[in-house]
Formats: sequence, structure tokens, C-alpha cells
Amino acid sequence: MNGAKSLDHVSTRLDAATVARLDALAPRIAPPGAKPTRSMATQACILAGLDVIEKQLAAMEAP
Repeated sequence: MNGAKSLDHVSTRLDAATVARLDALAPRIAPPGAKPTRSMATQACILAGLDVIEKQLAAMEAP
């Protein structure tokens, strides 16, 4: 597999305003020289959001 990461596919439906926000983020977070994609923006937001939500839940569950 050429040493590349194996990624699973996830699809979602988003409202137009959220899609517009992702499209605005894509060029700002794409690596230099890479074509910005909505997928890149979506992945970055999901990963950042997972960290936030996991921390919030851990704080709620702490004694």
C-alpha cells in the first residue's frame, strides 16, 4: 500500500451555510502546493472538534 494511511470513507449531509464555511476554510488549511478541497476542511474540523468534545466529556465525567 505504498506506506499510505488507510482511510475509511464517511459521508454527511450539511446545510448550505456549513458547506460555505468549509469552502472558505479549505484554502487556508491546505498544505502549501496542495489543491484545497472540501474534504480537507471537513477532516480538519472533525478532528479538531473530536478533541474539544472528548475534553468536554472528560471534564464532565471527572469527580
